[in-house]
Amino acid sequence: MGTSVPGYEAKLSFCQDCHGVEGQGFLGWYTIPRLANQQPEYILNQLKAFVTKNRENNIAIPMYRVHNAGPELGRALAAHFNKLNPPPAGGAPAGLAEKGKKIFEGGDSDNNIPACIVCHGPQGQGAGKNPSLAGQRYPYVVNELRNWRTKRDQRYETETAATMAPIAASLSKAETEAVAAYVDSIWLRHGRYEAEAKSQPNCFPCTPPLPAEEALVIGERLFTRNCAMCHGTSAQGFATAPRLAGQQPAYLESQLQSFHEQRRNNPLSQLYMWRAAAPLVSGTAAELATFLSSVEPKPACDGDEQLVEAGRKLYSEGSPEENIVPCVACHGPDAQGIRDIPRLAGLSYHYLKRRLVQWAEGFDPDAKPPMPSVAGKLSAPQIEALASYLSFAQ
Repeated sequence: MGTSVPGYEAKLSFCQDCHGVEGQGFLGWYTIPRLANQQPEYILNQLKAFVTKNRENNIAIPMYRVHNAGPELGRALAAHFNKLNPPPAGGAPAGLAEKGKKIFEGGDSDNNIPACIVCHGPQGQGAGKNPSLAGQRYPYVVNELRNWRTKRDQRYETETAATMAPIAASLSKAETEAVAAYVDSIWLRHGRYEAEAKSQPNCFPCTPPLPAEEALVIGERLFTRNCAMCHGTSAQGFATAPRLAGQQPAYLESQLQSFHEQRRNNPLSQLYMWRAAAPLVSGTAAELATFLSSVEPKPACDGDEQLVEAGRKLYSEGSPEENIVPCVACHGPDAQGIRDIPRLAGLSYHYLKRRLVQWAEGFDPDAKPPMPSVAGKLSAPQIEALASYLSFAQ
């Protein structure tokens, strides 16, 4: 059914940019929910709620535009995501799932909380308009339960708000987090999913971390001796070398590892950073990141001021008509980034423009989505507008 519906492939790619190729969800600035194995009727119900503005949202994205798909296209997309079933992404705090399982399966009669399985099924699989919760991302479930009254007050007869609002309000903070941790762990294919312990640590030649104050001093020394010539004495960068001041520390560490392993492969990276990062170990990367993230960033302000408003709108709203997702979903309302998602605010127009073009051209082939797909949909004027806006952002 899917590929025969006009606009299906383009709209599916649009959905995947936020929800993941396998519908597994994504941890950007805003947590994007898992759609894999979701009930089709529930997806269609929510699409309708967004488009009619009956599902209120507290985020900066205009959801009624982003989710505007006709009935036939909506059914095709819902059927596609219903067939997917990747393992849960995980990431919930350890030790909460057992308590959450008891509430999910048995409720809490002392506090008038019914068992979740009554509506959502014994494995959280859902049915009809009642959503599947199996494998749903922990922070998304926590947020939705905490904010049900303001975000999920959907005012038409097919909605379940009348049932869910009082239940969610009855859950304590600890109970909310426990239930979210449990559903985060469910994988319908094999019952409860247990992540395998990693045998190798996720770092490159690993060294024990230093105390923060000591790391700050050593990081500044390392930067001055090795990085300042290209990135500037205050780490504010130039047109070709990006500003590193105020950057997210996890992003800095991940990129240094990528240079060290020669995975980030655009031309200037190969020419300069591969050699510079070759002797790095994880401790050195962490020390550099600690120092650089502590330096106050200053915006480059080198873009075209006449394009700033167009770039701001594209950043905040995307272009649903062209299936371009809003950058704010991952990078945040002020382009500040989070975790290993980079801060974009204030980077040089010339650097940003070049990087967006390189993403579209296929550099960094093993980089995690959605950037290659998103950048590939941008036109040259859109890239210029985005880069201009971000160069002035603070």
